[in-house]
Amino acid sequence: MSALITAREWPDRELLITAVDIETGELKVWDRAGGAPLPTAVASSCALPGIFPPITINGRQYMDGGIVSGTNAHVATGADVLVVVDPLAHLFPREPLEREIAATGAGTVVTINPDQAALDAFGPDLGDWAAWQPACQAGIRQAATTAERVRAAWRRRAG
Repeated sequence: MSALITAREWPDRELLITAVDIETGELKVWDRAGGAPLPTAVASSCALPGIFPPITINGRQYMDGGIVSGTNAHVATGADVLVVVDPLAHLFPREPLEREIAATGAGTVVTINPDQAALDAFGPDLGDWAAWQPACQAGIRQAATTAERVRAAWRRRAG
């Protein structure tokens, strides 16, 4: 995972990363004060049952926070601007996410979903390793417009 994460340090801005404690089933929310380096927190959030092994942090094992919710938007209660990354939006109904977003009370919400090029690159089998590189490239191509949407949301909230 470290090879995919170019940032090594937590940003100054709030970033919440979710994982699940595999012993208790409880949701763990990592942040810059949470006791895990950024790449390790990301790896714990990406450890998919049956695909990637759990990640050990401070003696506990963690797996993908998506086990609790596809986005875990509910952890951002009180956010002014909420950015929700929903890479599997095409696989799940929208209503649970809408309920989570509403519960946060966020003034501005930006949802980031795969565009059609990314969906085409994913293909029908998310476990197909051959699709990962093209899917990553599609995401990189999508990043410019997505970044502008996020910047615009921050500008609107700032004033």
